Amino acid sequence: MRIGPQVPRHGGTHLLRQGCREGGWRAVQAGALTAAVDRERSPTSPDRRDFVRAAPFRALCTRWGVDPAYAARRYALSLPDLDLVVLGVKNRAELGLCLKAEADGPYSDAEMAAIDGLRLKSAGG
Repeated sequence: MRIGPQVPRHGGTHLLRQGCREGGWRAVQAGALTAAVDRERSPTSPDRRDFVRAAPFRALCTRWGVDPAYAARRYALSLPDLDLVVLGVKNRAELGLCLKAEADGPYSDAEMAAIDGLRLKSAGG
């Protein structure tokens, strides 16, 4: 689909006209759902707190033997009500994870339930 000239804040309107009702982005939550923080963050930054809170997600990924960034992207692609998912990549390795997540197809109901059932701890512990 060709969107045409960029018009800030009007992309959503165009997507709605094309039948796209729901979209998702930030599948790895600014790095919180990855194996490690890849840039300096203040210990009190919201992104650092989110990374700490996501420890149970990383533990589940370790049990499954998968990269957390892959699992987060595959989870986003598995959500049935999203018409559009913007996965966001900054290098070819991340692109490869996205392509693998898409090729592997949706998670099973049991896998989705395992992720959905995680209790992410508060930033305080």
